[in-house]
Amino acid sequence: MQKRGYGPKEVRIQTRTRDKLLKLGYYRPCCEICGWFRAIELAHIVEAHKGGPMLWWNVLTLCPNHHVLFDKGLLTDEEEKGIEDKLKTAHGLFAEFIKYSCES
Repeated sequence: MQKRGYGPKEVRIQTRTRDKLLKLGYYRPCCEICGWFRAIELAHIVEAHKGGPMLWWNVLTLCPNHHVLFDKGLLTDEEEKGIEDKLKTAHGLFAEFIKYSCES
C-alpha cells in the first residue's frame, strides 16, 4: 500500500508559499480553527483541482486534523463559523477570478 504524500518539489513550494503568506501577515502561524501551532498546513478553500489558485484569499492555515476535516466537509457548524468570512470572501473572489480568466 502506497502512502499518500507530497514529493520534495510540492513540499518546497507549499513551505515557501506558507512562509511568504505568514511573513506578509495574511495569517497567524497557527490553525485558524483551534489555534494549534505545532504543525500547520495550507488548505485551499476552492480546491486546486477545481481551479482554485494558491493566492492569499484562497488559503487557510489549518492543523492537520482540521485540514482533513475541512477537505472532507466534516467541520462542525461551530468550527466552520470561525472561518465563515474567509470562505465567503474566497468564493466571491473566485467567481471574479474565473470571470476575468474567461474574458481574457
